[in-house]
Amino acid sequence: MSVLISGCEQHEHEEVRFFCQDCKLLVCDDCITGPHKSHKFMKLKEFGTKCRNSLLKAITDAEDSKIPQIKESISKASDVQTILKSSVSEQVELIRTKRLMINDTFDELQNELIENLNSEEKIADNEYKRFIKTQEKRIVDIQTILETCQRNSNDIPDTDIAKYHVTLKKLLEHDPYTDTIPNLQVPIYQFNEEFATKSKLRHIMGHTEAGIYEMLQPIKSQETASVKSEDSGIMTPQNEALKINEEDNISYVNAIKWNREELQLVVSFASGKDVVWIIPQEIELCAWLIAREINDLDCRGANITLKKLKNLDLVPITASVNTKNSLVIGFANKKSLKQLTCSTSAVTRKTSFSLSSSINIGELCLCCICKAGTSGDELIVCLFDKSAGDRGRYVIRRHSSGKPVARELSLYTDKVDITNPVQISENKDGLFCIICRPAKESWVLFVDKNGNQRFLFPSVLNPGETEDYDIVGAGFLNRSLLTITSRSKREQYLVNIDGQCIQKDKLRNTPVCCTVSSQDYVWIGFDGGEIAIFKYTEDHMYSSIEPKTQM
Repeated sequence: MSVLISGCEQHEHEEVRFFCQDCKLLVCDDCITGPHKSHKFMKLKEFGTKCRNSLLKAITDAEDSKIPQIKESISKASDVQTILKSSVSEQVELIRTKRLMINDTFDELQNELIENLNSEEKIADNEYKRFIKTQEKRIVDIQTILETCQRNSNDIPDTDIAKYHVTLKKLLEHDPYTDTIPNLQVPIYQFNEEFATKSKLRHIMGHTEAGIYEMLQPIKSQETASVKSEDSGIMTPQNEALKINEEDNISYVNAIKWNREELQLVVSFASGKDVVWIIPQEIELCAWLIAREINDLDCRGANITLKKLKNLDLVPITASVNTKNSLVIGFANKKSLKQLTCSTSAVTRKTSFSLSSSINIGELCLCCICKAGTSGDELIVCLFDKSAGDRGRYVIRRHSSGKPVARELSLYTDKVDITNPVQISENKDGLFCIICRPAKESWVLFVDKNGNQRFLFPSVLNPGETEDYDIVGAGFLNRSLLTITSRSKREQYLVNIDGQCIQKDKLRNTPVCCTVSSQDYVWIGFDGGEIAIFKYTEDHMYSSIEPKTQM
């Protein structure tokens, strides 16, 4: 079996003869006169000669680390798969045993429970089969290249060297969708012997709990609310969360804790407003909602309040807070940032809000702003300098008390993959997270305090694949993690500072924006004006599951 790529990915009947240096792809004659027309490229043989040593190093890395890691992942997935199937079988038997203690009214409930368990087992089994099959094929493909290269050694033509190099690099690259082991929580059957009336029989029969697959943990709602008044309304909860007495829910498994976190829903409500940005305030569970008007939001009490502050005549393109907890907004084609200020009339006692100039940004084009994560600096402004080189450069400039700080950071587009940044944030270590959205594509760029690119998310060889994610928001958590929101996939990703996706959670609606507060609350705006506040918690974490005999 061979995984050597000879045909062009875009033109299947054409042979690859060049390597595109801009896109890091093997291309054919049609490519270099078509979509790659303006790119830099070299002949395949020339590229093969250049990367021969790199291929040999990749082969060594694959033998020493990557293949053992994949095998270990397969082993762990197989073990948990076996445990899950065994646990489901035992719990089905437990359901049948409890069924003997009650009357025929439970027949329908029993069938529903068993069907749910079997359905969860089938979904979980399919997930593990998919993961194992993908990883087994990956090993075969890697080993095929290794064996071919080792067998032929120095007799491999340079053109084949280039093909093996590109193919092996792609096989060894971490893909969060195919390489993350499914972490599936066993559906737990819970039983409660208490009531005998039909309205209470469902509590006696029990129910199943299971995770949502393709994500590490389910999203749990604590409360849902709706808007009562458009401009200064009070939102009251529609449905209170079920309060479960721990003593009434008996778990029949032993769980070993692992470093996993649950994306838990704190509160959600329909704002009735268009939402472009959510800017959290320093006051916990308070924020500004910004589109063509500014609204003040307070979610601290049982009643959620939303108050309209000011209409906007200009088009806002970015917003943030400063260290004084004041809202700062940047507008298109304007040379200064505006700060929201309030004043109260001594005669009428009415409070009014206005936007006054706070920071002069000069002649460069405004991209995005954020509050600094490092101490001493007040606000970070990302600007675009068209005059710097062929493609220009992006300037990260710090402002303290409204004045520029001496040091600034330049990001040149020929060294850093930055294009059209729309959101920026900084953590306490001076690391930057920048969302880039040129045309239909989008990605998250991670840059250190010296301007060196650390990684991109998603990490793909083909830039066109970034369109599949449609990233609309991202932000740092206080524990060296990054959370990222995908609109097209309706998913929330948890990424470490090495660029690895360690968790992904499914969102129930389509997100339009996401911001992380200093208290680690994840604020997400959805289509239709819904607002949701999430928090990553360490509840219900499992790495392995073992059956436990009921006491």
